[in-house]
Amino acid sequence: MLSFIRSEILHFKNLPKKAQELLISFFFYSTAYPMISIFINAFIWRNNNNISYLIFFRIGQFLIVPLVFLLGGILLKIIKINLLYFIGALFIAISSVLIIFLKNNTVVGFLIMGVLLGIGTGLYWASRNYLTIKETNEENRNYFFGLLFSFATIIGLIVTLLVGWLIVFGMSYQLLITIAFILIFFSGLIILKGNYETPK
Repeated sequence: MLSFIRSEILHFKNLPKKAQELLISFFFYSTAYPMISIFINAFIWRNNNNISYLIFFRIGQFLIVPLVFLLGGILLKIIKINLLYFIGALFIAISSVLIIFLKNNTVVGFLIMGVLLGIGTGLYWASRNYLTIKETNEENRNYFFGLLFSFATIIGLIVTLLVGWLIVFGMSYQLLITIAFILIFFSGLIILKGNYETPK
């Protein structure tokens, strides 16, 4: 087991520095993701007991994403890609916090919160996908995606199970989303501080 871990650390260190930064950023996001997906749904349903709130929240998110992909392409003419990545991460984090801390009692309110999350999702993923292709090559891309997928799958299972039990035993949604906010903020900050080339 120890030799396997040493081998993986060596492989990781052999990646280019920017690819290492991307993986670390993605790991933070992957750790926070179950908290802002599964448990926000649970929070909306549990607090309001109204399926229409949840439906309009997710409609707001997913309908806006394709438009934000296009908007991201336009914004890249005036904003650096690492800043756009950070803004996307920040929108995801802030919209998640607003869902938990604001008292929303209308369909329109949840639709707006969903749109904010969709804006963040679109900006984040458009930037993330480009940076991944740009900063990996044919020699290391399979390893990069393999490591990312393995980590995201394992941590997703662990975090979902752990947080589910913590909520059952009294952990508040407010504390949960604060942890998710910090993780996503650092995910964006790592890339913001890096020197990444914006597409022409």
